[in-house]
Amino acid sequence: IKEVEQVHLQPELAQGKVLYENNCGKCHTLHSADKYSKEQWSPIVLRMQKKARVNDEQRELIYNYLVMNK
Repeated sequence: IKEVEQVHLQPELAQGKVLYENNCGKCHTLHSADKYSKEQWSPIVLRMQKKARVNDEQRELIYNYLVMNK
């Protein structure tokens, strides 16, 4: 039996993960965090903020989760 490695995220990153999955995943397939660089994620998250109906604080949590979870 292969052991599953558990990854424990800091609370802020865990919150960003939940926001990403629940808000961004409503309309399209979620991209892996490592698909884009930090510089590429910034305008993507900013552009999608209004569509996903997230506030500035939530946007930052999502962005931090995406760029720090690689």
